[in-house]
Formats: sequence, structure tokens, C-alpha cells
Amino acid sequence: MKILNTKFEGVFIVENNLFEDNRGNFQKLFQSSIFEDKGIEFNINEHFFSTSHKGIIRGMHFQNPPFSQSKLVYVLQGEVRDVVLDLRKNSKTYLQYLEFGLSSRERRAVFIPEGFAHGFQSLYDNTIMVYSQSKEFDSNSDFGINPLSFGMNWPIKDSVISDKDKSLISLENYQSPF
Repeated sequence: MKILNTKFEGVFIVENNLFEDNRGNFQKLFQSSIFEDKGIEFNINEHFFSTSHKGIIRGMHFQNPPFSQSKLVYVLQGEVRDVVLDLRKNSKTYLQYLEFGLSSRERRAVFIPEGFAHGFQSLYDNTIMVYSQSKEFDSNSDFGINPLSFGMNWPIKDSVISDKDKSLISLENYQSPF
């Protein structure tokens, strides 16, 4: 497992090792000592997945303090355009976004620290995105940025966005607590 820097401080690409033989394959998705060696504090307290059809956009989600979360996301099946949006006021990349291609073929994950909104667009039917999070879901802290409000050029134009996500605040009107 390798942890690679990105141009956003605190956001990392995690390249998972794949072990294959005549029985199939095996992947290790998380090892705390490797994260600790890189100086990343990450304790998993919630783990879940979503299944999405082609063109679905989910995001841009996060939780406000004091329930903000770090996340480790990866694709178990299919492919997505994954996006993080920096909401940390004192960051050099404040209000900028970074996009990644994630797929089940590439064996990569993205680590997203607190202070970022996260979202993705599914590029295939039945794409399974897995999330490991440092804090449990808190409905009173649940928040997000409208995924069409910050300049992201989503790859599939004929997209589907939930009514909840469409009604999220635009980035222009958002006041960051981070």
C-alpha cells in the first residue's frame, strides 16, 4: 500500500496492493500503521456503501463541526469521477476542487480530511462506492454544497441529482466554519 500526496494538503491517493492467484484476488484497503507512518490520524467509526446508476451525481456532502469527518473512499465495482472541494478558510487551495478517476480496476482510494466537501458522478450502472468515515452520521450536522455551483465539469451531461442535493446551498453563498 502506498500513500501519495496530491496538490491539496491532507488529501491523499491510496494505492492498494493486489494479490492474485488461480483462486482470484485479495486487496488490503486500510492499514492503520501505514497511515500513522504518513502522519495521518484516521480511526474508522462508520463504514457503508452506495450503489449508483450511470450519470448519478452524489454530493457535495460533509458534516459541520464538531461532527466533521475524515473519509476514505474507493470504488468496489464500476467507475466514478470523484471530487473534493476545499472548504478550509486558511488553506492555499480554499474553494478549489480536485477531481480523480476512481474505478474497481485501478485499486486506488482517496483519503479526504475534515474540511472538504465530497461528491462523485457514477460513470457506469451499478457502481458501488465504499466509504469509511472517522465519525458517525449526525443529521443535525449534515450539510453540502450544490454540485452544480462550483464550476465542476461533470463528464456525463445528462445527469441525475437528488432533490436534496439540488436544493443545497451554492458555493457562492456558503460561509465556511472550517
